[in-house]
Amino acid sequence: MTPAGAPPDGGFGEDHEDGIDGFGNGGMNTPPLIEAADTAPFFHNHSAETLEDAIRFYGSNTFADPPAGNGNRFAMTDDDVNAIGAFLWALSAMENMRYGNVIAEQAQRTLPRPEANARIRESPRTDQRCDRSAHRRPRRFLFRGGREPARGGKAGAAGARYRSRPQRNALLGQAIRLKQETSALMLD
Repeated sequence: MTPAGAPPDGGFGEDHEDGIDGFGNGGMNTPPLIEAADTAPFFHNHSAETLEDAIRFYGSNTFADPPAGNGNRFAMTDDDVNAIGAFLWALSAMENMRYGNVIAEQAQRTLPRPEANARIRESPRTDQRCDRSAHRRPRRFLFRGGREPARGGKAGAAGARYRSRPQRNALLGQAIRLKQETSALMLD
């Protein structure tokens, strides 16, 4: 499944082996699952536009070709692909929410206003990634009982920058709680 213009991949190793397009032994280098959904386009050669396309690849005949699949591929329906994708989106969103809360808690404890505001400015990047992950479709796979998560954590954190310390901490506390509620709604 190497698209036109993409570099060939031989997997691990430096030597060229017969029958392998590129250098290497054909072995696969699997990336970590946490935050995998945030790394589009996928694969080293960017051959999968969406997370679901990357998952679907493992059910393809291209994957089954030796040496990667050794003649085997995963049997997956569209629902299977969506469920695996939702799981990976949930992992990514939950990690982004966890890290966003670490930033917010650090900002709550920071006394000089400029330093606290610097911590808060880091939060929108994390919250943006969290929104992209947590509010990803299809929701029926992502949230228990089809319940929608509350939004507003991002706005609360952003609005905290120019407030007094008590107001800032209250808004950051609200943002933390909203992220915790959203995380609790995700499949476990």
